[in-house]
Amino acid sequence: MKKQRVPSKRIQQKQVTLFLNMLLLLLKNGFGLQESMDIMERSKQLSPLMMQNFQAVLVRGESLAMCFQVIGCTNKEVSQVYFATVHGNVTQTLATIVDQRKRLAKQKQELLKASAYPLALVAMVLFLLIGMNVFFLPQLLMTNMISRDHWGVRFIQYAPISVLLVSCLGVLGYLGTKRTFNNISGIKKATFFCKLPFVGSLYSMYQTSYFSMEWGQLYTQGLESKQLLACMHELPKNTIMYEMAVAMKERFLVGDSFSEMIQTYPFLMPEVAVIIYQGERTGRLGEELLVYSQIVLAQFAERSERLLKWVQPILFCLIACLVISMYAAMLLPMYQNIGGDLF
Repeated sequence: MKKQRVPSKRIQQKQVTLFLNMLLLLLKNGFGLQESMDIMERSKQLSPLMMQNFQAVLVRGESLAMCFQVIGCTNKEVSQVYFATVHGNVTQTLATIVDQRKRLAKQKQELLKASAYPLALVAMVLFLLIGMNVFFLPQLLMTNMISRDHWGVRFIQYAPISVLLVSCLGVLGYLGTKRTFNNISGIKKATFFCKLPFVGSLYSMYQTSYFSMEWGQLYTQGLESKQLLACMHELPKNTIMYEMAVAMKERFLVGDSFSEMIQTYPFLMPEVAVIIYQGERTGRLGEELLVYSQIVLAQFAERSERLLKWVQPILFCLIACLVISMYAAMLLPMYQNIGGDLF
């Protein structure tokens, strides 16, 4: 039997997005889950390996969330599917997941478009610096028109090496940080991300919108806080909600309220605790959380788009500084040699 080739992560995520879109379309048109799976399998547009994995978990009688986990959905999406099986809005949850994936893909595309041209210019400037260092500078030094000890000469000589060294250190730092984060809890990672400059507030908005939406849907089905924690405790152990459920369960035993416990998590916006406190008194906690989730999500989309618009101008400013430095390093020594006195 021929062994099936495992797709790359990027191709796998494209297949997952296509799978979610097709499943959502079929469910909206009245097909059941098993009927939808049969139709998607006959269409032959999806990876046979992914379909086999999903069907195998489904046949074993495991949870629907586990089916989505084995095909490559993120922990957050798996959590959303699990909560959907509790409150019953599976189709609506799939629509939310698909919308989130579309929004993320759009933001990635905009970021790529904003940074592609400036990064190409950086590569061109770096290539020019290397060319000057290899061909132009040695001939200029042989004419004794400039001194070897001038800062401009030093800049041309060491700039390419410095840029490459900084790039290598950046890549190594990223890999080291990623490896370190794999060994720490989700709550600690979330706390770290929410304190980062510029993007920390965006991360808090994103998490707050997600938590508010899932909790709101469960509260609207009549669940109480203790039942909500029980649902969170059934999630995969490497998710933030599971870690929160473990910690909250102990605090519930000593009499702390749900709103008081929420205040201890800095990656959630402080308004959530206020809404939970007021909602528990008015009896409309679920509806208030769902409305607040939509408000925060709209703010998140607006701020993220505004932040993306700053990427290209900042990169162009850095490139301009690099180009000016390059020309200054080349021309100032020659100008001083013929009698000028700028520096």
